[in-house]
Amino acid sequence: MSPVRFVSPWFLAIIPVAVGLLLWGTRQSYVRFARGRRVMLITVRALIIALLAAVLARPMISWKTRDPSVVLLVDVSASMTDAWLAEAGRYARALAAAQPRLEVVTFARHPRRLEHGNLKIERHDSGETNLAEALLLASSLGPSGPPRVVLLSDGNDPRAIESAQRAAEAGVQVDVVKLGGVPIDARVTAVSTSNALRQHQPARFSITVESTRAGAATLQFEENDVVVRVMADQQLKVGSQTIEVDHDPTVGGRIRYAARVVLADDAVPGNDRYAVLLQVNGEPRVLLLSRTPDEGTYLEEALRTQEISVVAASSGGLPSTLDELLAYDAVLMAGVAPWEFDRIRQAALMSYVRDTGGGLLFVSGRQGLRRDPQGQASALESILPVEMVAPSERELPPVALALLIDRSGSMNGEKLDYAKKAALAVIEKLSPQDQLGVVGFDARFDWIVPMQPVRDKDELKKKVGDIGSGGGTRFYPALEDAYFTLGSTEATVRHVILLTDGISTDPNIFPELLAKMRTGHITVSTVAIGGEADAKLLKEIAQLGGGRFTQTANANQVPNIFIQEAETLQRDAAQRVESKVRVAALAREIQGIDFAGAPPLKGYLRTRAKATSETLLETGQSDPLLVRWRYGLGEVVAFTSDATSIWSELWLRSGWSGFNKLWAQLVRGVERVRGHRDLSLTLTEGDDVIWVAVDAIDASGRFLNDLAVSIRVIDTSQQVRELALRQTGPGRYEGRLSQAAEGTLLALPVGLRGGRRFEGEWAILARPYPKELLKIGVDAATLARIATIAHGRELTDPGQITSDQARPAVLSAAGPLAMLAALLFMIDVVLRRARRGGPA
Repeated sequence: MSPVRFVSPWFLAIIPVAVGLLLWGTRQSYVRFARGRRVMLITVRALIIALLAAVLARPMISWKTRDPSVVLLVDVSASMTDAWLAEAGRYARALAAAQPRLEVVTFARHPRRLEHGNLKIERHDSGETNLAEALLLASSLGPSGPPRVVLLSDGNDPRAIESAQRAAEAGVQVDVVKLGGVPIDARVTAVSTSNALRQHQPARFSITVESTRAGAATLQFEENDVVVRVMADQQLKVGSQTIEVDHDPTVGGRIRYAARVVLADDAVPGNDRYAVLLQVNGEPRVLLLSRTPDEGTYLEEALRTQEISVVAASSGGLPSTLDELLAYDAVLMAGVAPWEFDRIRQAALMSYVRDTGGGLLFVSGRQGLRRDPQGQASALESILPVEMVAPSERELPPVALALLIDRSGSMNGEKLDYAKKAALAVIEKLSPQDQLGVVGFDARFDWIVPMQPVRDKDELKKKVGDIGSGGGTRFYPALEDAYFTLGSTEATVRHVILLTDGISTDPNIFPELLAKMRTGHITVSTVAIGGEADAKLLKEIAQLGGGRFTQTANANQVPNIFIQEAETLQRDAAQRVESKVRVAALAREIQGIDFAGAPPLKGYLRTRAKATSETLLETGQSDPLLVRWRYGLGEVVAFTSDATSIWSELWLRSGWSGFNKLWAQLVRGVERVRGHRDLSLTLTEGDDVIWVAVDAIDASGRFLNDLAVSIRVIDTSQQVRELALRQTGPGRYEGRLSQAAEGTLLALPVGLRGGRRFEGEWAILARPYPKELLKIGVDAATLARIATIAHGRELTDPGQITSDQARPAVLSAAGPLAMLAALLFMIDVVLRRARRGGPA
């Protein structure tokens, strides 16, 4: 091996040409220097030219080294079989026995350095192989320079050659280990249909299966993650084959179809299933999310009677990805607060409405517009067309509140102090028309503040301050007496807040008492302080009592919790007002419904319609009841009452004919628009790019030319980008995208001409598993090239590496040469600007 070589030697051809131009230019110059200085200038400039050309040619200096450091780089990505990983473990143990300074790095999407002595090879960071990042980490592990790297991989990384070139430039020698055998693998690579799918009409699906072994396999066909066909004893051949399945779509909308192949001894399970989203024309399909079954029962029944397909789920059933949401024409949230969803689900729902034109119908119920327990707003609140309005004091009907405060020995100190502060804060919040009672309990209970109007707040605060600690914990007697006391009060809202840090010694006789309290319209909330409290019982009491359960580890949070409870009570009281419904604006969503003949609602949330929104219905108190607005491509509608037997009791009990019709028309008003599309988008996946083609044809079959066509692209992480296309033929527009990552890519075409907008339907490119799983087996050619480029060799045995073996080391000389060129440039400046000694 030559001690010096150039990665791009053709740049050296610049030197004679540039030096010739330099000599010619010097003769033509009007500036005359002394002969000696002129020779020095020419020499310095020629050297600068030579050095810069050498830098561009990327010089590498090679020498032999006996550095014993070795890094074993093990690929643990999804394409590596369990058998290969077991082989890697055996190789690592054998190599460690001969190499005391062995470093082991495992990698998939990211590298992970194992601790010394840890030779356990495990999968992590599932996804496509990232050899470049792994080599970068390995190159930093040599104690006195780049180490010798031994790569154990199947070579399935499309950027492997580029990574090896960068490693060689950094002076890293890479040897490769040959893995044996072709793993047994059957994989589904496509699910498609040539039919225009319609609900309940026969359709034929084509499933492409590839296999490395001939034999019998089982094929499963799924619709919306439910297996609808099982085809046993499918005879696979080595290579690719197409299996056809006949199926009648059972639902309409964007439907997820998937196929799974099951082959005995399959070594790569990650590519057995392939899923796509396909459009099925049929009934509108709605996802109904509700906090409790009561919140959604009447809505579900109303929609089904109007031939709308409903998928009912709890609030935890909101999908976390955009492609899952596209299976629905609209999302209906009943009594679910926006903050109950995590940020990923909120972002997916916002993108579903804003970017894909999906509809959102929000039925607030009594809980839906409340913020989280800390009073923080959620991102999802921003897409609603209404905001909460705090009731003024003159609007607040009377509230009766009983505070049951644990004063047992375990509460002594900070906990009891903060409980007192919480009670004082509640006293400040309440108005003179409200009533308050405070009970201190341990094994016994006392009314520290008998139930009375909140008039002399100073006197009430003094009594609260006198609460002292006592013995054990029993809160059933205190809760029972609060029930009797509140039952004799006259107030719109009657409520109990029970605070404790312990476990009650009472038997579990609470359900019967709480049933009586609910019948008497008395609600109960519970607060647990610390981890010793009986959270299970307290949560059950709150659920049966129709209140809220809160657990906090810090006693200093208790005052905030009590303040929020008091504010909630006041708001509950303010919204329990019977109200007739009035039409505020004519719209197709409420057309043909007799609201004048409808019974009144028994309550609603007071809100304010946001700017640019439109109020369709309002209450008798002129508060917004039904409000809508556009959010991006979609529409959001908010209904500020409920659809249950609480506030809508009279609508349901009277059998008012407008109930079912109202909800069906609201859903059809917000659902994603269907119909003719002028733009047809096709996405075709290549090796490194995604080819994009749009055909623009109007309803009469004529080409649409001279459009400004672009596509809006949304990836799995809900990141949105735009790509402009160019016209390549009559009505044909094309472009390309960088390769998609694992997941689903969504794209919508849009065209503009003369102020007119042309739209298409969403196209979906499914990447259900990493691309490298399409190709199973060892890429021997790529591994051989890696070894050649990085001055390594192919290894079959750990004994081929010995610690005293000399190996080539490589270092780039481009940096020092660039610095020398800069220094000569400074010398050139000095020579030109120094006072001349005389004429030539």
